[in-house]
Amino acid sequence: MARILIFIILFFLHFLHEGTRTGYPEIFEAYTEPLSGTDLGIRMQPVAGSMEQGIDSFWMSAFEITWDLYDQFLLRETDDILSPHMGNDILMDIDAVSGATTPYVDMSNGMGKGAHPVVNVTQYAASTFCKWLSAKTGSFYRLPTESEWEHACHAGNKARFSFGNRTKELDAHAWHAGNSGGKSHPVGKKEPNALGLYDMHGNAAEWVTRDDINTTDQAALPLYPRKLKGGSWKDEPNELAITASLASEKQWKMQDPQIPKSLWWFTSAPFTGFRIVRPLHVPAEHENWWVKPVKEFD
Repeated sequence: MARILIFIILFFLHFLHEGTRTGYPEIFEAYTEPLSGTDLGIRMQPVAGSMEQGIDSFWMSAFEITWDLYDQFLLRETDDILSPHMGNDILMDIDAVSGATTPYVDMSNGMGKGAHPVVNVTQYAASTFCKWLSAKTGSFYRLPTESEWEHACHAGNKARFSFGNRTKELDAHAWHAGNSGGKSHPVGKKEPNALGLYDMHGNAAEWVTRDDINTTDQAALPLYPRKLKGGSWKDEPNELAITASLASEKQWKMQDPQIPKSLWWFTSAPFTGFRIVRPLHVPAEHENWWVKPVKEFD
């Protein structure tokens, strides 16, 4: 109860403060979302919407979510450290957010953690990270929809890749089967697209949600397949094209001995990662945008 009271006090102090929190924009521009209790932050880039496509403006993380960021959600050691300048998108008790189970093996498959993209995570795990981040910061975060992801990757062009149509230019922008050495790499080492978004092609394939996730009965949705975009370190160039997608499979959990199988981790998908978005306009029913869990018993 004491934590909830402190949270509410900090929330209302936000409105009395004459300034804004560091990096938090009052206009539609890039900012860095700090993680209180750490020296980490998440760089968010503005992506103008498209009336023609029915896409509202949003911010997207410049980089794929890394292991050092995801470990803050996994370990939950800084939940009690609230930002003195909370966002005002939502008010939610962080204790109400489910915690991920600690994996019993190295889920990076020996490729490296730290600044490497987190991998082997389920769509539910990625979405719950967004929910936890929302509770921790007061700003509403979620996974991108498929249309939002493609719109951000195009960055204003209509080409096959974010940088154009020439496959031979892919090495400058992506880690893929031809140059990755069979593993992921620290984020941000290749050229970004025109919106300042790195690794939109390759490195880790990125979870997206259905465009209609907010109005769909999620309990009625099949768990497989669900989509990832951008391709990964193990994929060929055609699998990294903007319109290409990867479909999740039950076999990715085949080696999981648990019953039911983990909601959080794959055992054979060291290429599944994600990045996050924050919509310019916060939906009234924001809970509908976060992925619901589905238990697997076989």
